[in-house]
Amino acid sequence: MSLIYRAMWQDDRADLHDVATATFVEWATKKHDRHLDFGPERSVADNGITTSLRTVEHDGVTASEAVLIEETGPDRWLTRQRTLVGANGDQWLWVDIERTTTEVFRRQDIAAPRVVRAHLDAANSGGGRPRVGSVPLRTSAVAVPAGDGVSDLVESIRDGQRSVPIVVFTHNERLAVKDTMDWASTTQLILAGVARVVVLPPDAVGGFTELLGKDLSVWDGAVRVYLPGPLEPWRHRYYLRDIVAKHPREVGRRIANSLSGSISARRAPQPYEAVRTALRGAGSRSTDDLLQLADLELEERDLQIDELRSDLQSRDDQLLDRAVDIEELNEELEAERRKTRYWMHVAIHGADAAMDDGLLPERATTLSEAAAFCQAHLPLVSLPDSAIHDLEQLDSAPEATAWAQTSWRGFRALQAYASEAATRNGGFFEWCQHTSHADNWPATSKKVSMSESESVMNNKAQRAARYLPVVAEVSPDGRIEMFAHLKVAEGGGNNIPRIYFHDDTKGTTGKVHVGFFGPHVYMENTKT
Repeated sequence: MSLIYRAMWQDDRADLHDVATATFVEWATKKHDRHLDFGPERSVADNGITTSLRTVEHDGVTASEAVLIEETGPDRWLTRQRTLVGANGDQWLWVDIERTTTEVFRRQDIAAPRVVRAHLDAANSGGGRPRVGSVPLRTSAVAVPAGDGVSDLVESIRDGQRSVPIVVFTHNERLAVKDTMDWASTTQLILAGVARVVVLPPDAVGGFTELLGKDLSVWDGAVRVYLPGPLEPWRHRYYLRDIVAKHPREVGRRIANSLSGSISARRAPQPYEAVRTALRGAGSRSTDDLLQLADLELEERDLQIDELRSDLQSRDDQLLDRAVDIEELNEELEAERRKTRYWMHVAIHGADAAMDDGLLPERATTLSEAAAFCQAHLPLVSLPDSAIHDLEQLDSAPEATAWAQTSWRGFRALQAYASEAATRNGGFFEWCQHTSHADNWPATSKKVSMSESESVMNNKAQRAARYLPVVAEVSPDGRIEMFAHLKVAEGGGNNIPRIYFHDDTKGTTGKVHVGFFGPHVYMENTKT
């Protein structure tokens, strides 16, 4: 099974085994509106729900494990809760969610289950002080008061031992304060158990910036995610105010999806090592127990894989370095484009003529924003909603900001081409070769292809995938084959953006029609 959510935290409540098990059983019972048997042997209900509960003690460590397995259509879900009480009295709660599915290309949002929220609420009200290290865990966002509150927050962000992200919201002056708190609390519900969410009031932003530095700060309605580890600005993702305002209920899901790798890769607390073997051997060796043993052995392999994931993290850091370099180059390129537009304007109209250079946004920070900008600002580029696929999934990638700006450049290039096509010979590629327009696109096979390979053209399934939506003025049945495409990025396999388009600049509409904007996985070729 695929581990998609993992939360581990310390909880000081008395009789933790009993209260945690009672909460888990109550959650499962309410979820299915029926009595469920939890015992040391697996119990399978008539609707396919499987349950078990076992307790072991070894080397002074006591552990309980409750399991709920659900079959829901194409999905199989396993929720496992472990309670650990160490020999020195330290207490841990640990909840995993695993999923297998036949619909492998359907994106699954990451969100905390209700049982985790119930545990955290009970612990906070019952003196359990749920926490990971020194970071407290809650189910609602907390406003940080100016002064000592800001100092404590900055100290927590700077703490080199911190192992969970801290998400900081700031107030948007165009909205009510209550809206920011509501959106932040929605995000905290989604990230319950795996991150802390706080809100900086307007009077606390100045002190926060002074203590942390402008490059690491956040303000004016934006949101920033402070990851554990080095305080290098590029590592801590920044969500601009416009993005938060456009997607107030989605920002939490976007953050959760971007954190999915680290959420599922957390290592087991130290007391688990003492009881892992005992849990594997508990109970009789019936068929059901052997199945559970197999699950535990697989989990042991997963723990070994987690160590390999740590090694991969260094490669991820290198990838992020490259993404930052691309972003910086994009900014430099955009600055040069603005200069070019200015001097071209001066050459044509004179230095005293006013120049309206504020019609088009300069930067897109997410692929979703690039699509929205195209739809709102480029009248000669048609991008219907039906052509947009899984951009939020791409937005969770480390290179997302660079991809977004490159996509926005690509859309502007299509707009510029459409505006000049009537006076030029050839198509988009020839325009790229010869135009002096500031919004041109590189005329290279690494950045644009006007056709597909012979193998794709001769493969029925792959060719059918390129039968894409278009307006009825271009094709009466609302679809047409599109083979020309912009290559937003090279490499990266299936998880890189592609823009497929049809050139009707000399046809009925006089526009470029985009039929696909999304991950390459939907446009397979012989190399994928």
